[in-house]
Amino acid sequence: MSQDRILIGDRVRYSSAEGIIRGELVDIYIAKNAKDEMVPWFVIEMYNGRKTVINGLDSNLKMLDFTVIFRWPRKMI
Repeated sequence: MSQDRILIGDRVRYSSAEGIIRGELVDIYIAKNAKDEMVPWFVIEMYNGRKTVINGLDSNLKMLDFTVIFRWPRKMI
């Protein structure tokens, strides 16, 4: 993954069994995975209106070829 940070509102793309998924990151939350570890989860709203949740561990994002394709400019306060 080429980005240091992933932010809510980013437009993202990743590969899955369904093909290449594109959408907007609408939420990030921390919850337990199957190994009882606390990990980040990304909620992505696809352009067809469906939502999906993926594990946000770096190893999983690399496997899915997760990429931020667009980020709105943000003002630093």
